[in-house]
Amino acid sequence: MSTYPASCFSLPSVRSTYDADNNFISIHRPSAKHKEAIVFFSGNGLFFPNDEAVAYQALVTSNRYEWKNVASYLDSYSQLIFIRDVRKCWYWTGISSSCSSLQSLGVLIENTLLYGKYSFVGSSAGGFAAIYLAGLLAPSTVISFSGQFDLSPFVDSSNRAASSDLFSLLEENPSYSKCISNVSSIKTANSLGARIYHFYPVSSSRDMDQLSRIQSLIESGLISVFSLPSTEHAFMPKIFFLPAIINYLVQNPRCCSARLWPLVFAACLSSIFSPRLLVFPFCNWFYRKYLKGNLPVH
Repeated sequence: MSTYPASCFSLPSVRSTYDADNNFISIHRPSAKHKEAIVFFSGNGLFFPNDEAVAYQALVTSNRYEWKNVASYLDSYSQLIFIRDVRKCWYWTGISSSCSSLQSLGVLIENTLLYGKYSFVGSSAGGFAAIYLAGLLAPSTVISFSGQFDLSPFVDSSNRAASSDLFSLLEENPSYSKCISNVSSIKTANSLGARIYHFYPVSSSRDMDQLSRIQSLIESGLISVFSLPSTEHAFMPKIFFLPAIINYLVQNPRCCSARLWPLVFAACLSSIFSPRLLVFPFCNWFYRKYLKGNLPVH
């Protein structure tokens, strides 16, 4: 029996959505305060498990894009772009039959951007794509939550974490090998002026393995990393702190880590305590400071 996760390439709703949908949404609000764009990349958590009923619910019924809930708090930006890889193969085959590679996705994004300043945000596979394309498009800021840096474990046939889809793609077309590592993208993006921030769960073995693969880049200051108290891959703080973190980094792309840590600390507290408890005033102060708004109560 195969140890690979089930392939999603053959799921009917995945095939039809990849062939018929753009899987790309651009929202333009010219009257918004910040004349700049944020591009959000969905990860492989778009739907799970790789089951037709689950995929249909996410892609067809809900027309789901990750980050749309978070972005609803970022209405002060003039352009928001949402992208999803319905085939869940780290964007190797692009996002649709008409945009079928990482390189063509870069061209699509470049042609859609309406402002000279823009930032990329992504989680897991979306973080990988955000960093990879930063080497081509040089955004001012890249924010990654558990984005991968090296996909070697996912194309290793002896590894239980390997992806049957990636492995098959690489076998069919060896040119995909240039999409395995993000190391050169990080170096290029930095040389073009981009600042990369990476958040990772400190107790996740898969995330720690990925971090070890770029240790020299961290030590060289080419990427800033922040640990979060979790064992969960692609762990993120509660939704009302995510836009605060994104907003602060987008508006302060060259900020020092010391200035960001208080917000990360408050976000971590919000993941442990309910904001309805005594921690709410403390967290709300940080939210007002970094997002210039009031903390929404859910």
